[in-house]
Amino acid sequence: MFVTQPDFLPFIKEARLTQLLDAEPQALDLAIEMAQGVVFDALHSRYDTTTVFALQGAARPLQVVRWITVIALYYLYERLPDKLTPERVVKNYDDTITLLTQIEDAKKSTSLPLLPDPDNNNQPFTKFRFGIGTQRSH
Repeated sequence: MFVTQPDFLPFIKEARLTQLLDAEPQALDLAIEMAQGVVFDALHSRYDTTTVFALQGAARPLQVVRWITVIALYYLYERLPDKLTPERVVKNYDDTITLLTQIEDAKKSTSLPLLPDPDNNNQPFTKFRFGIGTQRSH
């Protein structure tokens, strides 16, 4: 799996995470899978997600690890009453979703590898065209 339980430790204490899982470790795996799906959906149209999600250990892009961890943690807290969810978990989730939406809409960029464009000698895919096409006659 791209993100593992130790990746959560900067965001939540291990004892709190164990308490949150309530002896259901599969809840963490499911939350991670769902969060990875959200990140994948935001990135797959412009970025090489196959390469990104194949990376392991220290080679993984830390921003992607953080996005998945923040979203998964939010999903885990959905199992509890709203008043027990820390405000920072909600804020981190909202900020991450906003950022992913901006990346998806090409309003922000990231340093992740771009998709290769088969129509352009597998150069990175961009939505911009250089040069001119067929001249128009008026």
